[in-house]
Amino acid sequence: MGLPAAVSLARQRYRDGVADYVSVLDAKLTLLNLQEQLVSTQTLTATRLVAVYKALDGGVAATDGSV
Repeated sequence: MGLPAAVSLARQRYRDGVADYVSVLDAKLTLLNLQEQLVSTQTLTATRLVAVYKALDGGVAATDGSV
């Protein structure tokens, strides 16, 4: 079960009176924290990829005729 489904399940359990709203908030917080980690990881990956391209001289030919 994915985390969005876990949030939906927590909401449904709250609506059915089986769980309190704290479980819904906890599921949402867990989802938000993992989404934040994903964005951080994607940012770090992109930053490191740029560093690799720069280390390889950017891979762009000079446009002013110089080498």
